Amino acid sequence: MSDTDFSLLVELVGLLREADERPGIKATVEIKGSGHANFKTYIVEARVEESTYRTVRNDDWSKFEIVYQTGTRQTLIIEANDSPVIRDDEWRIPVATPELAMFRPLDLPIWGGPTDTHKIISVARGNENEFILEITMLGPDGDSDGSYEVVVDSQLCYVTRMTWNYKNYTVKNLEIVENPILY
Repeated sequence: MSDTDFSLLVELVGLLREADERPGIKATVEIKGSGHANFKTYIVEARVEESTYRTVRNDDWSKFEIVYQTGTRQTLIIEANDSPVIRDDEWRIPVATPELAMFRPLDLPIWGGPTDTHKIISVARGNENEFILEITMLGPDGDSDGSYEVVVDSQLCYVTRMTWNYKNYTVKNLEIVENPILY
């Protein structure tokens, strides 16, 4: 990584540290893998109700919801008609739900931590509020597996689009909300 990349990365991290202080957001996240069967849409609320992050997927046959509270680092998982499951600190957002981590980018495992699954290769400026991160997915032996893009809006502190574990994630229908209602 060049000195310029490093300077941009430091600037971006400084901006993203304020993510929980930004306005609440409601959006749709589209996830596309290879083939038509690998298309999913989630409704996401971020930074609502005391820094709560929520994602819901309603299919014709089931409902899946995850609620994460940053203050307690507690996650509530609700699947179909099953009893809710509560997970504490050991459960990492990006591993299970990258669509939530898009709205809290510092939770993505790309920043150089010991358990990170991806690594930043370079950083560039896009438009006025946009940073473009080139990342690589690390294999079990530490080798990289190609390069992918993560595009971050630094004004609202969210990832607008990214390729993650061979799937394309795109934010659509973004709204800034005061008191969002998911249903």
